Amino acid sequence: MRDVSLMTFTLHAIRGLGDGGARIVKGGRGEAGWYAGPQPLNSQALWDLVGDGWLTMAADRRAVRIDAWPSFAGAVPEMPAKEMAE
Repeated sequence: MRDVSLMTFTLHAIRGLGDGGARIVKGGRGEAGWYAGPQPLNSQALWDLVGDGWLTMAADRRAVRIDAWPSFAGAVPEMPAKEMAE
């Protein structure tokens, strides 16, 4: 069964912390996990979003990008503003 609240959290994390994308990162113990910026993501929720067409997988299968925003996730949040160097 799909966890819509976890899928929503995953989308918001990718949008807000990952600049619209997530990457697979290999950990210190050799285990790989999905991250949006510093935020670890639930792999099952990520794969559900890929399977439903909301996320697009890169050809090397090491990154995803938001392709469309589903209505169950609420309004599309603003992308965080980049801090400008002075």
